[in-house]
Amino acid sequence: IVGGASRVPWIKEMISSAFGGKAISTTMNADESVARGCALQAAILSPLYKVRDFEIKEGLTVPITIGWMGSAADAEAGKGDDEGERMTGSEGEYKTSLLFPVGTQLNTLKALTFYRKGPF
Repeated sequence: IVGGASRVPWIKEMISSAFGGKAISTTMNADESVARGCALQAAILSPLYKVRDFEIKEGLTVPITIGWMGSAADAEAGKGDDEGERMTGSEGEYKTSLLFPVGTQLNTLKALTFYRKGPF
């Protein structure tokens, strides 16, 4: 994390507990990290500087799924003629669908359409 919020003790504790109690590294100045990134990007874009080619690939480390409880109205609503996976479930059935598997590139968008005749 970057910025002044990384100095807040509660935030540090929450991050540490999310990673199994491991101590977090605070060797980099959090306020300078954004400025360093901006300076590097400016050097990459500038014709005056030569920067070695490198590539950064950011991807999901955990899958993202969506789940819902089906209803009797869902079965009727799912009989459309459009393409794609049917996001319907029978009465009392808990359905899940994998939206983004592990390794999916960040900033990926997906549009979902749920057809229902009853209220959510």
